[in-house]
Amino acid sequence: AAEREQYTQDTDKKMTVLKLAAATGEEIGMINWFAVHATSMGNKNLLISGDNKGYASYLFEKAKGSDYAAGKTFVAAFAQSNEGDASPNLPDGVNDVSGDDFDSTAASGRRQYQKALELYTAASALLKGGVNYRHAYVDFSNVTVAPQWTDGANAGRTCPAAIGLSMIAGTEDGRGFGKEGWNCDSLKKYHKLWNAFICTESPAGTCQAPKPVVLETGTRKPHPWTPQILPLQIVTIGNLAIVAVPAEFTTMAGRRLRQTVLAQLRDGGITQIVMAGLSNAYAGYVATKEEYQAQDYEGASTHFGPWTLAAYQQAFHRLAVAMKNNLPVEPGPQPIDPGDTLFDFQPKVVLDGKPAGKEFGSVHVEAHTAYQRGETVSVTFWGGHPKNNFKMQSTYLEVQRKNGGAWEIVARDWDPETKYKWQRQGLAYSHITIEWTIPDTSRLGVYRIRHDGHWKKNFLITTRIRPYTGISREFTVN
Repeated sequence: AAEREQYTQDTDKKMTVLKLAAATGEEIGMINWFAVHATSMGNKNLLISGDNKGYASYLFEKAKGSDYAAGKTFVAAFAQSNEGDASPNLPDGVNDVSGDDFDSTAASGRRQYQKALELYTAASALLKGGVNYRHAYVDFSNVTVAPQWTDGANAGRTCPAAIGLSMIAGTEDGRGFGKEGWNCDSLKKYHKLWNAFICTESPAGTCQAPKPVVLETGTRKPHPWTPQILPLQIVTIGNLAIVAVPAEFTTMAGRRLRQTVLAQLRDGGITQIVMAGLSNAYAGYVATKEEYQAQDYEGASTHFGPWTLAAYQQAFHRLAVAMKNNLPVEPGPQPIDPGDTLFDFQPKVVLDGKPAGKEFGSVHVEAHTAYQRGETVSVTFWGGHPKNNFKMQSTYLEVQRKNGGAWEIVARDWDPETKYKWQRQGLAYSHITIEWTIPDTSRLGVYRIRHDGHWKKNFLITTRIRPYTGISREFTVN
């Protein structure tokens, strides 16, 4: 109760913005930290997306005049924090949000953009001071946690990584198999078959209790499926401290860790502290011990057992004390180098084909001749596999508007009003479908859709990848 009374909200509402400018005063970028999952796109979405944080970044950078193709780039980084139990999704109809993934992404992204822009515009407090850091690796599979960080009486220890049954149940944002909240006590009562297979008295099971272990990821050979030797880092920039963690901390786990670090650095002039989630590595979630007992999704996804958070607090306390006293820290054990033991299960592109009488870039389904704002243009081309060229800093598509005798680009594949869809037809043919939902602000006139791709020809001895271009018919927006 004493801890709950410190907070008015059960998720973190604070957004911190760091404004970046060149010595000339030119605005060059922004970083903000805010705790919310990038899961506006559900687990049935098959399109690559930056989700709500990518949408917010897009809006901010466009507002600052970024033109990626022209090399004019203002960087707006919407960074993660302790978002472990913070969902971006609202029930249908709340605040005009629908259940559509794209509407949900836009709604959450727009809110983050608007608040970030408000804070950015009002930013006036200069960071003053140098840059400092402490960094160490910790083997979380076997940490002895002092009583200071447990219940004050007994030491605790972490376990080799494992995930629990509620992890595969998923969350409200995307359901999986089963339901959240299954622990060994409930399985003994309701699911005796599951209990017989999962709730054993093995050393891993005892250490992870009350988690019903469904998969031990830390004992897999030749290397663990969960990285267990993890990088921990504190960076200070003037009076700002950044706590970099390689996991998804819940709201309360993040609050406790920030307090642990701030208690040591406050006397050194640190007034602001943020958590940079998902930094440098990834090893699941970190829930509080109380949340771990419930064995909902977050507790089941806390890989190293009930004292995981306490182990993080202990390790970060050591880094913070070393920083406060200007002392070095031991680097810790080195992470395992997987060498040549990694497996790539991604299928390779053998070759691309096309029907007789067609060329790569030929139109399979043509655009209509006229549209109105708000409608969606859709064109399908015969094309090649997108893996032949990932178009980094380039684009698979362009929406072009006729301007006199030239064609000007009005949208590319990074613009949220466009979609690029690839589907294999048979063994080697590909359909490339490009959609453009015409914004309400679009200028009237003549448009066309252009697709740029690459196709792979497989000779007996060598292969060759060649570019191609497809262009739709001209259509009007009126």
